[in-house]
Amino acid sequence: MVFVGMRASFAYFLITLLTSFAQGQSRTELIAGARWEFPGLAAPIAALQAPLGKPNSLALANNGDLLIADVGNNIVLRLSADGTLRVVAGNGAQAYAGDGGPATSASLINPVAIAVDQADNIYIEDFGKANSMANPVCGIRRVSPDGSITTMVAGAAICGTQRTPGVGFTVDPAGNPVMADQHFVRRINPDGSSTTIAGSGNDTSVCESGNGANPASSPIGDGGPATSAALSPGPIAYDSAGNLYIAETIHARIRKVDTYGIISTIAGLGSDCPGDYSPDGANAASAKIGYAGGLAFDAHGALYILEGPGVRRIANGTLSTALSLQPFLLPISSPSPMGIVIDRSAALVLTLGDRVVRATSTNATQIIAGNGFFRSTGDGGPAREAPVYDVMGVAADPAGNVYFTERNANRVRKVSSAGVISTIAGTGTGGCSGDDGPAIDAQLFLPYSIAADVNGGLYIAACGVVRYITPDGVITTISQTLASDVAVDQQGNLYVATSGQVIRISPDGQTTAVAGIRGGDQPANGVAALNAKLGTSSVAVDPAGKLYIADQIAQSIWVVSSSGIIISKYADLNATRLVMDAAGNLYAIGTDNRVYKVRPGRATPIDGLVNVVALAVGPGNTLLVAQQTLDQDPLHAGSAIHEVTLSERRPMRVF
Repeated sequence: MVFVGMRASFAYFLITLLTSFAQGQSRTELIAGARWEFPGLAAPIAALQAPLGKPNSLALANNGDLLIADVGNNIVLRLSADGTLRVVAGNGAQAYAGDGGPATSASLINPVAIAVDQADNIYIEDFGKANSMANPVCGIRRVSPDGSITTMVAGAAICGTQRTPGVGFTVDPAGNPVMADQHFVRRINPDGSSTTIAGSGNDTSVCESGNGANPASSPIGDGGPATSAALSPGPIAYDSAGNLYIAETIHARIRKVDTYGIISTIAGLGSDCPGDYSPDGANAASAKIGYAGGLAFDAHGALYILEGPGVRRIANGTLSTALSLQPFLLPISSPSPMGIVIDRSAALVLTLGDRVVRATSTNATQIIAGNGFFRSTGDGGPAREAPVYDVMGVAADPAGNVYFTERNANRVRKVSSAGVISTIAGTGTGGCSGDDGPAIDAQLFLPYSIAADVNGGLYIAACGVVRYITPDGVITTISQTLASDVAVDQQGNLYVATSGQVIRISPDGQTTAVAGIRGGDQPANGVAALNAKLGTSSVAVDPAGKLYIADQIAQSIWVVSSSGIIISKYADLNATRLVMDAAGNLYAIGTDNRVYKVRPGRATPIDGLVNVVALAVGPGNTLLVAQQTLDQDPLHAGSAIHEVTLSERRPMRVF
């Protein structure tokens, strides 16, 4: 069996300086960024110091050690009782290679799920695809107790299914991998063939518990052969007696297939049933439950279900709450728990964001692995040597410092004019807390656009609001507006592009709508901007106070006078970001992720500036351009910031 290897995904972040000369040549200099490598590849690392990327799946080894599939780092880790992590599979490179040799020397393409059999073999669902590939590479790989890795089955048997990678993967009591596949559950046999053990290929969403139903009258097949039942499987798990449990996530039911192959529903009336979710103490078979995201059993046979904002427990047919995740929920979204196991001490262990946590009570957890610094390290040292991650916004202050948002790292970082990198906002944990305190201690959630004012303060679109960091580092929320972009004029007014509208916030905090209204008039010359229907994605303001609005509905850029009247359609361009330099030059990022210089009636792409996701004006009227390197999937994409000098023979600025 031969697989085409993909070159390693290094997801590093560069900040370089690009100077254009009269003859059209250019020179680049690395300012910040280094190749990322998980620090525990060569030797064990303390679990609480490990920068986990995306722990996606958990399993218990026979001695009680916790196994963690880390999709972000392309490795499988083993957490021992002494609190150390060691790599048991994967060398950090994103590829499908290394079968027949040591698992720690092999490359994993995307270890989305793991399971362990009674002989301590580790099974890995390795499923991934690079942007340069026409089709995914995928297989089930086995790591033997001696540390060698092989592929059990791959190709069409895995890639050709309709399943969601990483959802519904386990091993049966005989050590055969079992997978959920759209409307089936299939066993992978030792020869690579598959056998359907549940599901008829049909799906139905009804309000019926089905428990004990006559298969002739049950629309979902309860009481009959599992292979004749309507099914939409998600997470799956076996109990100690060999019964298979299937979470129908989209239908909010838990099904059971006994050792005779007969299916029943043990919890959930179905997502179509009216009414509230059933409280603790309810009979599970007639209860309405939430959408199950994972299953696990304890030593006493109780079933644990990842369900919405917590974990429910079914013991002796009764529902109860094992863990409430409510304290972790955010106003917009929350880290989704993916993996769940019950450890040897009977404690509930699950993944939460980029960490692994253990429940210490029904409403408290303790971090046992992960430090929140995945690909976001190097603070206090040379920026050239610091890996940084997932840049989505960039800005510069009058003193020449460069700031950027690391979206999935939930941080804002700074490169000083001396070339030193530091984190100035965000703990790395997604959240919205910390107002009126130090920004470095505050939580951010997916920080996106960023802008600097003339005093060195920063505006950040994050957590569904606009937050401000004062020059002395205190963070506050100044607007509850869900912003797609922010811009500041020379008088210190903040302009916020939001859904269909642009608002202005003055230095004294007064908020005024300046453009856009739902159901308004089509934008055109002479139309009042406040009466126009706009698909605003970005806004810029020129030195004279005119607004430039990117309208993704009309796929145009409009100019609005300081009196609030649309003056003209400046150019036809579907733009995602706009910036204006001090000389009044307008630049834009198109939906093709190229940078354009925009003049009245035309937009001209700038050679070499491709895969661009963020744009700002830098020191000396240069451009700061954040680019994504899209040779791999978005999780593994690197980033780069260049300072681009477009004028001829300008001296090179060195940090």
